[in-house]
Amino acid sequence: MEKLRCQRSGRRPTQRRSHKHRSRTPPTSRFGKRIVRQGIIVQPNATDPPKLMPRKSPDAPPDRANTLDLLGFFYPIHYRIGMELERRMCQGQLSRQQAAIIWLIESEVGAHGWMRRKEIERLLSDWFESRNSHVTHLLRELAEPPLALVTQRTNPDCAREKLVALTDNGRAHFDTMIKAGLDYFAELFPHLGNKELQDGIRFLGRAFGTPSLGKRS
Repeated sequence: MEKLRCQRSGRRPTQRRSHKHRSRTPPTSRFGKRIVRQGIIVQPNATDPPKLMPRKSPDAPPDRANTLDLLGFFYPIHYRIGMELERRMCQGQLSRQQAAIIWLIESEVGAHGWMRRKEIERLLSDWFESRNSHVTHLLRELAEPPLALVTQRTNPDCAREKLVALTDNGRAHFDTMIKAGLDYFAELFPHLGNKELQDGIRFLGRAFGTPSLGKRS
């Protein structure tokens, strides 16, 4: 019909384009942002190469049954093992907070490093709900005879800040804490072999990071 009308009027017939031949541009949102289609980010600018989206880990997240089993270990580990380990490592000479300060300095900055007192105050506040004034008192007791396990000095970069380090006595005492802890573990885990312990260490490392003590003889 259209062709017949055009012959009568002398007009050329208009040709309709098929939908499959229409040119299509990469879709963008009305804000000009990239749109994700089939796992590829389509760029608004046709000259930019498409970028693959990062894939998620193939491992499924832990299910409720596994995390519930893990939760069941909390109280036995914290109260039966953790508190007994603390008692052994305090060796009847230090309080739990004082032993934590010695451990914290050595594990955070090493045997000969200096640690900011503000950082010690912050961490003990999180662990024991200790006030700064109480931490100051604990450090004073650790620095004075008969203990003399730590020493304090003014930060050369900030006159209002104190730095704390272990003394020779403090480093020697830390070694006795390590020995007491290892002796307790020898009593606690005689039924486990090295492979089982390594598997447990690998799990804890994945969950919480590398051990703070590193390699020690």
